[in-house]
Formats: sequence, structure tokens, C-alpha cells
Amino acid sequence: MDFVSSPLHAELLALKNGLELLQAMNITRATIESDCLVAVQAINSLTPDLSPLGALIVDVQELLAASLDIKLSHVPRQANTVAHRLASYSFECNVHLEWFSIAPEFILDALLYDFNRI
Repeated sequence: MDFVSSPLHAELLALKNGLELLQAMNITRATIESDCLVAVQAINSLTPDLSPLGALIVDVQELLAASLDIKLSHVPRQANTVAHRLASYSFECNVHLEWFSIAPEFILDALLYDFNRI
């Protein structure tokens, strides 16, 4: 991502983009998981964030508030293998990719693992 100041900034942008995608697809019920505890705490906080990322945090909070059935929670990276692999792949190839119907080959085993845990 161009013009990103920190990993927290990147995580907040990813969350915002994901929420905007859900909104565009009219998906109103979802659970979003992040391994970035600081981002989740900032978004779930009732105290205004006065940091340079405060406006972005408010944007994410407003997108979450617009849909009552979309929840954000923190999960450790070990429990979020699919997201970690997708993010790593995106970082390495530095291109914007989207998968809607067929999952990429490199996450199939992680998807199967997650599916079997439900």
C-alpha cells in the first residue's frame, strides 16, 4: 500500500476496505477477525482517538455502526491462517487481487483446516 505509515495504518485501511466491500455487496451479517489487537481496541473504544489515525478509526467505526450485524473481534494470528497468507501474498506480489468464487491454491489447506474447526 502506498503512503502507509505503519502496520496499524495498513490494518485499519484493510478493515475499512473490507467493510466497504461488504457494504457494496449488500452483506449485512459478518464477523471480521483481525490479529491486530491495537486496531480492534481502537475501533471498539468509546474514547475518541486523537492520533494521526483517528479519522480513519472513525471511518471504520461508522462503517461498523451502519450495519448492526457486522462484528469485529481480535483473534491470534495462529487462528487466522487464511487472512495471514492472503496478506503475505498480497504484500509480496504488490498487486490488487480479489477472489470471489474460487479460492487461490495456496490457501486451500488453511480453508479446509478452518472449516473443520467449526
